[in-house]
Amino acid sequence: MQRELEGLGSRLGFDHEIDAAPFLAAVAETMPYLDGGTLFEQAARRIGWHPNPRELSTPLSVALRDLHEEGHIRLKMYGDTRDAFTLSVDPTSALKAIRTLTILAREGSNG
Repeated sequence: MQRELEGLGSRLGFDHEIDAAPFLAAVAETMPYLDGGTLFEQAARRIGWHPNPRELSTPLSVALRDLHEEGHIRLKMYGDTRDAFTLSVDPTSALKAIRTLTILAREGSNG
């Protein structure tokens, strides 16, 4: 996912807070094997699983937390909002859910 951040930032913007929903939709389009992507949905249908669209999978949650901790993105949650996306359980992380995020521009990026 880190390799895709430059393109996602070019599409959605760098260094400003955006709703998580459009970011996650762009991730699903760019990486169809993650939550909401065509390959993810096909696999879910094949096994008869109906994932909650507001609960992110473990692989996506881990990737988002790692990018946040490494300073590539900034994840935020605002109070008790129903527009939040719940991250998979990780007892070592304070991040339980997200509402918005910021894609942070890196040196040499277009942002």
